[in-house]
Amino acid sequence: MADAAQRDPTASGLDDVVAAETQLSDVDGARGQLVIRGHAVEELVAAATFEDAVFLMWNGAMPSPAEREQLRASLAAGRNASFATLPLLGLALETPDAMDALRGAVAHLIASGDLATDRVQLTAAIPVFAAAWHRARSGQSPVRPQAALTHAADYLQMLSGETPRPERVRGLDAYLTCVVDHGMNA
Repeated sequence: MADAAQRDPTASGLDDVVAAETQLSDVDGARGQLVIRGHAVEELVAAATFEDAVFLMWNGAMPSPAEREQLRASLAAGRNASFATLPLLGLALETPDAMDALRGAVAHLIASGDLATDRVQLTAAIPVFAAAWHRARSGQSPVRPQAALTHAADYLQMLSGETPRPERVRGLDAYLTCVVDHGMNA
């Protein structure tokens, strides 16, 4: 890449300008490829759960069964902790705009200073807050998370109040895996 001193002053555009470098994902729009931590997104979507994709993003490798279960349990605990904060959120969940509500609710989270703890808590809180906002807008009470469910299944049950069908859970796992990271190329 040419630095500023070597660039042609008559050139226009951002050719050869690197806006960010990441090991997380690579989007090649010309080839229609999305590679997440070295895995083609199609491979991940076909086989991975959201927990698998998150572990891959955070650790650079797919989880072992024990690591997957540990992450699932940590996310479940985080969802339950987030649910306990719902009475404190009041106005944050009453706003008519979903993103404003989510930003307001997330702003109530308190960082522990430990990256591993904080990323689990943030990841766990978002579906709780989103589902609670959706239900409040529909005149319904929030639904308590169920620790025995996967992240995707629990989000669906918090939205609907019903146990989700397996194909819906698989569909949400596939979607969340597909959008887990796109770098800066949205």
